[in-house]
Amino acid sequence: MKKFLQRSGFLFLLLILSCSGSDENGSEDQFNQYIDLFVSGTEGFIGETIIFTVFDQDGNNVSTSSDFYVNETKIPSNTHTFNSIGTFDVYAKYGQLTSITKTIEIIPTPITFKQNVVVEDFTGTWCGWCPRVSEAVRLLKQETSDAIVVAIHNGDAMQFSQEGAIRQAFNVTGFPTALINRQERWASPQPSNVAQVTGKMSGKSYASIAMDSRVEGDGLYLNVKVKMGYSYDSMKLAVYMLEDGLIYDQRNFTSYYGGADPIRNFVHDDVLRRSLTDIFGDELPSDEVGHGKIYSKDFAYAIPGMYNKSKIKLVAFVTTGEDRSIVNVRQSKIGETQDFQTLDE
Repeated sequence: MKKFLQRSGFLFLLLILSCSGSDENGSEDQFNQYIDLFVSGTEGFIGETIIFTVFDQDGNNVSTSSDFYVNETKIPSNTHTFNSIGTFDVYAKYGQLTSITKTIEIIPTPITFKQNVVVEDFTGTWCGWCPRVSEAVRLLKQETSDAIVVAIHNGDAMQFSQEGAIRQAFNVTGFPTALINRQERWASPQPSNVAQVTGKMSGKSYASIAMDSRVEGDGLYLNVKVKMGYSYDSMKLAVYMLEDGLIYDQRNFTSYYGGADPIRNFVHDDVLRRSLTDIFGDELPSDEVGHGKIYSKDFAYAIPGMYNKSKIKLVAFVTTGEDRSIVNVRQSKIGETQDFQTLDE
């Protein structure tokens, strides 16, 4: 009898534990039920349609059985066209389950402008392979006037004082190197890859630059305007002064220019002489950055007597935030008055 009671008590204990375990598992399964909301974009333009999709905890698409809400208002389907700017909260319900809330920002439709391209040529008169890029630049200028070249010299009479900082920023470790919009390297042999540069001009930009300049005596007076067609968070403006027509012998290890080494009295154009801003650009005031806004800045600079004022030209470009890649660029002769460039120019 004693053994029977012990055995009965043991079975009763197992029964209690078993029932307790079942209740806990059931609660855990119910607790783990959830739905995930996915949106086709967390940022969009006015008039853009955003698609919402819901998956349950097993990965099943349950969008057709779910309800969707934009700023607490139920919408009729899992798509919604946003016709006003602002920030919108979106969530979904499936049965008794509610998804986490996603935030969507709707911004004005961008204003588009003509896209120009800048090539930065890291070079020097001592560099025997650099005429390869010089030849490519010559071919490029034959094809288009919308490609802007900045020759950044190292180790010669035309050396730009801050060229080392630019080289370091873009990991330029060898000569010649040519950067396109500070985003990619011009592939060697550059004369065979001119299309790599011209191909960048088929796109569109969301910023445009216009310059107006004059020289009075030794004084350069410049106004630079930037029109923004996008809701950028921040932008930087850089302004460079270049000089054409500088005559120095050039080492040459290539077959270009007749294969002569050195090339006597070689004409060096597009030589970077001075930066009127920080070399990576000056930050635009935050309240002057945004869709449809125009930023304007005046510059005054005393041109050193060693520079030929008739050969000087100006280059201005804009970047976004901490990203040093160039959004758009413009070149101007002294005395030129420019308008913003439309997409079809």
